[in-house]
This record gives sequence, structure tokens and C-alpha cells, in this order.
Amino acid sequence: MCKNQRSSFMASLAADAVSLFRTWWQQDRIRSSPREGKLLRLAPGAILCVDGNTIEVLSREVIETTGGSILRYHCCGDKSHSELWVSVSQVPSAVWCCGGAEQRLVADEIEVWSVGGKDRNL
Repeated sequence: MCKNQRSSFMASLAADAVSLFRTWWQQDRIRSSPREGKLLRLAPGAILCVDGNTIEVLSREVIETTGGSILRYHCCGDKSHSELWVSVSQVPSAVWCCGGAEQRLVADEIEVWSVGGKDRNL
């Protein structure tokens, strides 16, 4: 490869990289606070405190709906089994289902002590 071809190749590669970066930057992305991000990354074994109750995440399931994706966490606490539903949207919201009752929560109302999985400590 001669010097002229090499510089042309490098210029083309740089232009492609800039184009790729611009495309990525202009796409709509879910932006959330670090606290909301932790709710979206919970894994089995995570320990949470919801409404004064300590619970452990047993499993995680992604449910696709017409309104977007929902993460459903099956949990076990001191009193009973429960579920935590976290909607994946521009403003993630959570619903805690325990004993037939549903309670809407914001990320600040859920204390995450451990995210579970491989990353056991915050």
C-alpha cells in the first residue's frame, strides 16, 4: 500500500468513525439517574428495602408490552413473596406488589443494599 492510499484509507476510516459517533449521539436513549439505573440492573440475590421491608430478589424477567418493556423481579421478604415491577421508559417507575396490594414507588423510596449477581457490593 503506497503512502497516498494509506492516507486516503485513514481519512476514510476517521470519517466513518465520526459518522458512527454522530449517529449514536443523535439516537433517543433512556436517561436515568444512578439510583434508577440500579433498579434496572438488579439481579437475583439483590437485597432491597422497600417500605421498611427487607427483601431479596429471587428472579428477574423482562416483559415486552405495547407501552414498553417492564422488568419484573420476584422477591422474598420477611412476611411473604412479592414482586417489584420497574417500567423501562423515559422516567422509570416502580410498582411493588405484596399481599394483593400495589404501591407505586419512585426510585428514592427503594433502598438498594446489594445489586446481586456478580457485583454483590455497591
